[in-house]
Amino acid sequence: MPTHDESFITPADVAELLQIPEKTLSRWRWLNQGPPHRTLGKRPRYLRSEVLAWANAQRQPNAADEPRPTT
Repeated sequence: MPTHDESFITPADVAELLQIPEKTLSRWRWLNQGPPHRTLGKRPRYLRSEVLAWANAQRQPNAADEPRPTT
């Protein structure tokens, strides 16, 4: 399987990707919530693949996901 180097993205990029305010992302970092990040120097950075994996893990089941009882 080929490997590739993935670039880090900024909080502004993550906020746009998740369609949330950047301030929400900042609060999540302060609360140790949200997608995983790294602090490089004094700046938080994210890997896009980790942000997407975190977002997919947040999916909530809905009624359509549950099997219907058989009668």
